[in-house]
Amino acid sequence: MKLNTYLNNPYPSVKNKWRVIVPVSLFVSLFVLIFQPFGLQQMEGNYRILVLAGYGAITFVVLILNLFLVEAIFRNFFSERNRTIGKQIGWQIWLLFNIGLANYMYSVIFISGISSSFRSLILFQVFTLAIGVFPVTIVTIVTHNYLLKKNMQSASVLKGNINFEMIRQESGAKIIKLIAENGRDTIIVSTDSLMYIESVGNYAAIHWSGDGKAEKKLLRNTLKDIGKQVAAYPEIVQCHRAYLVNMLKIADVKGNAQGYQLLVSDTKQIIPVSRNYIQSFNRSFMENS
Repeated sequence: MKLNTYLNNPYPSVKNKWRVIVPVSLFVSLFVLIFQPFGLQQMEGNYRILVLAGYGAITFVVLILNLFLVEAIFRNFFSERNRTIGKQIGWQIWLLFNIGLANYMYSVIFISGISSSFRSLILFQVFTLAIGVFPVTIVTIVTHNYLLKKNMQSASVLKGNINFEMIRQESGAKIIKLIAENGRDTIIVSTDSLMYIESVGNYAAIHWSGDGKAEKKLLRNTLKDIGKQVAAYPEIVQCHRAYLVNMLKIADVKGNAQGYQLLVSDTKQIIPVSRNYIQSFNRSFMENS
């Protein structure tokens, strides 16, 4: 596999950011306290240990600002559908750069003997990157490969236990009436034609097949409310925070590092099943098989 192709493989978003922020900050504090780089072993004073531990606190603040604020501002760039191995490694290198810069500024302010110079800045950045770039790259690759293998095996088992064609044949067509939030606009579609429902801003995009081609219509409502309206139809399941899918229209299931990918019949559309919904999706699929 070419490097460029590998780096463009999908990579999952971090579910619990605190599991990254807290351990990394504690690691930085312990590392500085034990090894005392940048000539910190020469530092004296009653608050020496407290000042050295401050490097962890600075790292803590940098990670919070980036993982919460920056990712929220650039939400589309950091969305799971746009996240790849290459972007993840680049993002982590950016975090290391920010940590090095913040710790350099902290040192200039609180540590006597560390001058405010370009040479000192470069020293901090080189040291931070040298310590961090190798482990974060390895962790990224190992995490991706583990989740990819796990989800591919799970998808394979799921396909092996389900006869998609039999499900479609045994399920009779039912009429679904979807209502907009204003209570007036409606869309009526049958379960044998509905493919999937997608959240698009303040609207729900209803996708169905009609006369041999894919059709789409927007209904002003949230996916959450639409989900409540189709709760009585077990074949319609939520597989992602932005998607409801009709199990009768699934032609194939494949696994990747982010979860599953569903191939919808009558279209080339790929619908994601995120990690948060894999268990409920598997359960619903098995119950309807």
